[in-house]
Amino acid sequence: AVLFGGQGGLTAEKRVRDVVPAFAAVHPSVRDAHLLLVGAADPWLDLEDQIKSLGLTTNVTRVLTADDQTFDRSIAACDVTLNLRWPTALETSGPWVRSLAMARPTVIIDTAHQAHVPSLDPRTWRLHAPGVDLDAQADARAVTVAVPLRDLSSSLTLAMGRLGTDAALRTTLGREARRWWEREHTVDRMTQDYERAIARAVREPAPAAAGWPAHM
Repeated sequence: AVLFGGQGGLTAEKRVRDVVPAFAAVHPSVRDAHLLLVGAADPWLDLEDQIKSLGLTTNVTRVLTADDQTFDRSIAACDVTLNLRWPTALETSGPWVRSLAMARPTVIIDTAHQAHVPSLDPRTWRLHAPGVDLDAQADARAVTVAVPLRDLSSSLTLAMGRLGTDAALRTTLGREARRWWEREHTVDRMTQDYERAIARAVREPAPAAAGWPAHM
């Protein structure tokens, strides 16, 4: 089976209501496709009713609660993980970073604050990285598939359809995902970034005290 997975709180901003119909659309062409959803679902989503109405009851597995070990095992078990947070507070998704560390191919939303991440556009399957000078960075390789928000439904279906049938692409994306994690997301890298930021802050002159605006 090809296992697609979504981990974390299953809320509206995780776009779960978009994931399920996209999975339904690709299921006939992706042999033995299965969807794993790990986390408690917002009751306002009526997720179980949506799954049932699309005839996917036997093709979707729900895990309502998971400790850290089970959570990580669920990511490791997946062939593709879906990390589609919108709206966003410009954060980096924890489940997405865990997926990168485990060399899983991933699908994310194409957002401005992740423009530096080399990604594939599922409408063209070309490298898309508006925040990266690809000519200068000769080793830039896609580490994820990024779907545009304005074309979310169609692009997500395209992404899942290709990743569900192209094992070689999954392997390549997974390998590059792990390389990106080693370069950008290890604890050592995080520590170095904090040290650089602190050192820069120490060098900067103290900002002038500002009073409250007059109208307040």
